[in-house]
Amino acid sequence: MFVVTKADLGDMAAKAVADLEGALSLRLHPGDWDAKVLQVSTLDPGLGIGPLIAALDAHEHWLKTQGRRDLKRRDQMRSWGHTNLLLHIGRDGLAALSEKSLRQLDGETPFQSLYQLRISVQFQSRETPSSPD
Repeated sequence: MFVVTKADLGDMAAKAVADLEGALSLRLHPGDWDAKVLQVSTLDPGLGIGPLIAALDAHEHWLKTQGRRDLKRRDQMRSWGHTNLLLHIGRDGLAALSEKSLRQLDGETPFQSLYQLRISVQFQSRETPSSPD
């Protein structure tokens, strides 16, 4: 979904919409969701938030019926968790985690997962003797 804000700006907004629609016409996977280009403006009631909310609801329904919503959520959770773990425990701590430990967290919220992974890394680091400098 692509949203052009300040749609009341006339030619500039129309050009942005045309550019996005042109780029979308080149997509490689024609069987996927038909991405929409929407315009919104607080100054024009016809371009309000209502159509955007309806389009978001339609996309969520499509994700559910195609079985993609849960997959996307899991992928987003892993990406979010990876970034946060990297910030909190560094590359060495992240490398200490196995794919198995990541798979065990499927179905948990990102916050539960991050907490469990941080505990796992702290526990593993206590078991491994540190090398002298």
